[in-house]
Amino acid sequence: MEPVAASWLMAGILAATTGAAAGQEGSESAERPSASAPVLKGITIDGDLSDWPDSMTIHSLDKLFNYDGRRQNFEDLESTDLLKPDDLSAAFAVGYSPEEQLLYVAVIVRDETLIANSTSHLTTDAVEIFVDGLRGDRRVQHREGIELPEIPVQQYVAIPGEGPVYGLPEPNNPILTGGDVTKTTTRMAFHRDGDITTYEWAIQVFDRYPDEPTALDPGKRIGFDIAVADEDMKEGETGPDGATPMNRLDWIYWGPQWNGVKHLNAGLLGELVFEE
Repeated sequence: MEPVAASWLMAGILAATTGAAAGQEGSESAERPSASAPVLKGITIDGDLSDWPDSMTIHSLDKLFNYDGRRQNFEDLESTDLLKPDDLSAAFAVGYSPEEQLLYVAVIVRDETLIANSTSHLTTDAVEIFVDGLRGDRRVQHREGIELPEIPVQQYVAIPGEGPVYGLPEPNNPILTGGDVTKTTTRMAFHRDGDITTYEWAIQVFDRYPDEPTALDPGKRIGFDIAVADEDMKEGETGPDGATPMNRLDWIYWGPQWNGVKHLNAGLLGELVFEE
């Protein structure tokens, strides 16, 4: 089945590429951006967004964190090649189902080169979605010796190809970092058409994984963020050993300025507000 490019999808790509404000929600801020999630019905997770309403609000991913530790805001991105149409731009829309208790996320990525690698988080294109049902500020210093129920944020990760994801032993795609995605109702489908990859998600949110799912009710606020990883090989350049091809890995994301590992610090997420 060939996905239909809805008008809001095309508007999202335009907004992400140019930074245009049209179609974007005005309540976002650099500190903790906020987005409204409308009720959605009749959504099938198949990578085809033609069953999403044309009226969806679009949010662009306009902050950059790359593998060598540089942090830049949107204005800085204008001086890089990140916004060129043949490189990388991304946008998303979000809604929810109170009946199914699922968060729906559509992610549209324009990237000239698709790389789906199952060996490491540093060698693949990917989408990472972070959710915190409590919308808290809790954080831990590291994951070592800490079970997922104590981790403040659930991090779901998908790659545009076959699993495994990020070199982890389970074959699932998507995965739940540190947990078992098969014990949740989360699922994902993707589709590639030309230089555009569409990811369609249904996500189960937890106050505490795995035994305390979040009640997705009107007026509820949850912590939320989304990042798109883009792996690009640099032609003709090699690493320090003189043989391994040099790569550049960028994460572009929506939420507050990157200041550490997001799934360990709930205060580094934006928020979603569920509409009536």
